[in-house]
Amino acid sequence: HIEINYPNGKLNINGVFDFSDKEKPVLDFSARAKDIQLDKLHLTDKYKNSYLSLNVNANFEGKTIDGIVGFIEIDSLDFIKGEKNFQLDQLIITSSVTDKSRLFTIDSDILKGEVSGEYTFVSLVKDFKNTLKQYIPALIPDNNIAGKKKKEEESTHTNNLKYQFEINNTESLSSILELPVTNLAKANIFGEYNSTLSKFRLESYIPSIKAAGMNIKSVYLQAENKDEYIQSTLNALVLGKKNVTNDIGLDIKIENNTVNTKIAFSNDGLQKAKGVFDISTLFSKEDEKTPLRIDIDINPSELILNNIKWMMEKSHIAIDNETYQVDNLYIHSSHANQEIKVDGRFSLKNPKEILKAQLKNINLEYIFQTL
Repeated sequence: HIEINYPNGKLNINGVFDFSDKEKPVLDFSARAKDIQLDKLHLTDKYKNSYLSLNVNANFEGKTIDGIVGFIEIDSLDFIKGEKNFQLDQLIITSSVTDKSRLFTIDSDILKGEVSGEYTFVSLVKDFKNTLKQYIPALIPDNNIAGKKKKEEESTHTNNLKYQFEINNTESLSSILELPVTNLAKANIFGEYNSTLSKFRLESYIPSIKAAGMNIKSVYLQAENKDEYIQSTLNALVLGKKNVTNDIGLDIKIENNTVNTKIAFSNDGLQKAKGVFDISTLFSKEDEKTPLRIDIDINPSELILNNIKWMMEKSHIAIDNETYQVDNLYIHSSHANQEIKVDGRFSLKNPKEILKAQLKNINLEYIFQTL
């Protein structure tokens, strides 16, 4: 029995902590925390004048995340920060193993889901990076797991799993934690991964979300890999000023260190906007010690912005070891000969190199109306 009664919080713990078996310690306990002041206990500096209360019941055994079997239950969680308050009735996390099959579940007011199949958390990240390395090796170094590897961690594991998660409204949680994203309606994420076949699939549908100050509706994300490439699509409706709906589509194909991206957009407002951006990005490295080089090819495109047609000519941008090279970035309109040109070279190491930007007949009123 442990009881702590400080001005900055109260804690009461009852249970068994059995470490006699070093390979399979057993923890069976309950804990009650009341008015824990996180900032004054130096647990975090972000949430000033905050108070956390919760109850914990746990019964599990195991030394590592892959060896743990049992459950952790949190209830009556109450987090207060100033005038804001977040409450969570219940959160239950369970982990069970049958032969080689593992089931991890989470059940709460906000997040519900499970990961099932044959897998280990320790090897999962490494295996998935090796899968991605087939398509974009320049971004995945050979020593893709930081730190020294133990011999038992180097042995091969099979990761063959399926997952599904359901995320409910997060407004109160996002507000009190100052998160950049707020989920407004029940969202679903599901997919699978097989390391033996090096195959993965991800699908997600998010009816309503706030991110980066934007209201976004009907978000659909799909990603999967084929033998020679990764294909991903994203569709969303972004609500703009004056209730204008912007339809955004993103199509990505990854192969041979190259990311080909097409961005299509259109809206239903009086100030018409429509177009497609076609961009190809190549990542390259001579060896593990040399810096990453990025070559971006912008292909010719036609855009309509605020009822005016714009043409984007073919151009190239290179980023190499703190050096930025722009070759003939040229955008011009069909109205009043408006032009934007960017050309040259900029380097943090050589202030004599100049990146030039030229604007011709740019109508500022038009720009502000478009924005």
